[in-house]
Amino acid sequence: YGTPYEDAPFGRITFAPDSNWRDFSDAVLIAAPALALFAPTPDTFQRGGLIRTGGKKLVIFETLTLTLALTSTAKNLFQRPRPYALYEPSPEWIGDGRFDENIHVSCDPDLGCTFRDRDTFWSFPSGHTSIVTAAGMAFTMTELLTASGKRRWRWFLLAAPLALGGVVGYARVKAGVHRPSDVAGGLFLGTTVGLLVPLAHDRGVRVSP
Repeated sequence: YGTPYEDAPFGRITFAPDSNWRDFSDAVLIAAPALALFAPTPDTFQRGGLIRTGGKKLVIFETLTLTLALTSTAKNLFQRPRPYALYEPSPEWIGDGRFDENIHVSCDPDLGCTFRDRDTFWSFPSGHTSIVTAAGMAFTMTELLTASGKRRWRWFLLAAPLALGGVVGYARVKAGVHRPSDVAGGLFLGTTVGLLVPLAHDRGVRVSP
């Protein structure tokens, strides 16, 4: 599987899939939305804070739902094969228990592989990246929009969910299940939805200073 492949405009990449990175990205996929939806904020413990917090959590839930819907739609539309569909799996990949002969029927270096599962053709965009980025972005945006005072430096906090999404995207590439362009698509989708949905609800969640 270590055969390099082209993924313009990111250039040529060679790697063997690492199951540890895949496990890490799966864990973050669960943790990030869960924390965004259920973690309390300083506003929660103030007078009337439970109602305001509930409103913000609904905005985050809407963000995640829309992101998931758009990601699934894009995957069905593009039906891009995952990187492992192009080359014979390496002994490392087979040895980590993720190779299923009932799914990966036969592989050919020139023709690719014959697959039976739909997920193999759901490479673009990266769902892990889009969901994690949207969760972090929506959580940060709802807090920034409801914060009292006008401190422009706070908006630099949006770099945190972008960085988290980037780390998850890197993990997906290292896991051998996405190309960098899949990750870029997921990062763009998650960022866009994570920004626009809270902004659309700005009047509904804003707290008067």
